[in-house]
Amino acid sequence: MRKRFSFKFAPFVLLFTGLFFLSSCQVEQVEFMELKNVVVKDVKPKEIYLDVTAVLDNPNSFSIKIIDSDLDLYLEGNKLGKATLLEEFTLESGEQKAYDLKVKAVGDNIQMKMLPVMLSAALTGKVTVKLQGDITGRVALIKKKVKVDITQEVRFKKEL
Repeated sequence: MRKRFSFKFAPFVLLFTGLFFLSSCQVEQVEFMELKNVVVKDVKPKEIYLDVTAVLDNPNSFSIKIIDSDLDLYLEGNKLGKATLLEEFTLESGEQKAYDLKVKAVGDNIQMKMLPVMLSAALTGKVTVKLQGDITGRVALIKKKVKVDITQEVRFKKEL
């Protein structure tokens, strides 16, 4: 009597085959190329909402989904608070591209800390932005945290 192949083990075979192929792939570091501009959408006593345009380079041959962030946001050298991405987004594979990111920063006395920033932006149209912390990305079942430390002068405006 011949035994037939049982399909109840097929998901395990596919999982182990996929993990084997993923383990042989080299993941290259995603790079922040530049921050293009920052737009203030809303300022509350303990929160600020920003639209940030960032140019990111994903040199990998696969897309990466950005799922979480834990960043410290500084404007003109003043720490505003902890910044998080409000929406997940996907980095396209193998290209350098500008992404529009929605960011929320939470901290104490944000409105008071924004006064010198707004004055500087009114005079020059630009402010120095610093982001420091971690961003978490995911490819299939694999998650990875990437350190971020970027300081750049960007165009800055307030839309309220």
